[in-house]
Amino acid sequence: MKNYILVGVGVLTAITIGIASFLLVQQHALNQKMEEATRASSRQVAASARKRLT
Repeated sequence: MKNYILVGVGVLTAITIGIASFLLVQQHALNQKMEEATRASSRQVAASARKRLT
């Protein structure tokens, strides 16, 4: 009986770790996309500011 409990706990732990690492990867990808979007928008702001100056 104890073996089944240990196996169950091990499987649950493995699933939890898998989900956590997947979420971390997703979060990292989202952060990179947000950074790229921020850079692009700041580039656009800089370009429009340059247009106004000239």
